[in-house]
Amino acid sequence: MKHWKSILLSLLLCCTLCACQKGPDPAEVGEALCKLYVHADTAVSAVLKDWDVQTVKQSIEEDLYKQLRSNLEAVGVKELDETALKEVTSALMKARERIPLEVSVVETEEEHAALQVTVGSLDISGIDSEAAQTAQEQLKGLSDLSEDDIDRFVNAYTEALQDGFETADPSQEQSSFVVNFVKENGLWLPEDLNGFIEQLGQHIRR
Repeated sequence: MKHWKSILLSLLLCCTLCACQKGPDPAEVGEALCKLYVHADTAVSAVLKDWDVQTVKQSIEEDLYKQLRSNLEAVGVKELDETALKEVTSALMKARERIPLEVSVVETEEEHAALQVTVGSLDISGIDSEAAQTAQEQLKGLSDLSEDDIDRFVNAYTEALQDGFETADPSQEQSSFVVNFVKENGLWLPEDLNGFIEQLGQHIRR
């Protein structure tokens, strides 16, 4: 997470330095940032013209992959199928693309704007729990686990997790929060980028 945040911050700085006097309005920038973070949508380059959005997308995917790998290593899994982990990460990325989002202006002044972000969510913890339960069926009745048993568990878990993400329907019960934007050198930017990203992340995960 910190890795791609630092990239995003550097891109924001670059955009601030290069901004012309008239650019996208705050709602356009806010929606583009939400789509970039939630959907990893590189089409937002039409709004964020000076950004390397492909690099941000790759960084988001790398962070999700590392988190999944870290979770497995934390429970003692040492041998990991890198291809399977990448497929699970890809399935999660595609699931995030289906999360509905909307950005609207609450109020705007010459140098300040308040935007309301409304998003759906993914029940990631529920998908993870169901995948773990499915995998545990592979170990039912076993007391002393061999390496092959553990391999079967890990394979069953990653397959179930991938299936869960591929078939996941984001919640239509949406939640909202307000984020402040400020205009710097002709470009609208989040007043607190880290806080904005943290809030967005909390709202899209259940």
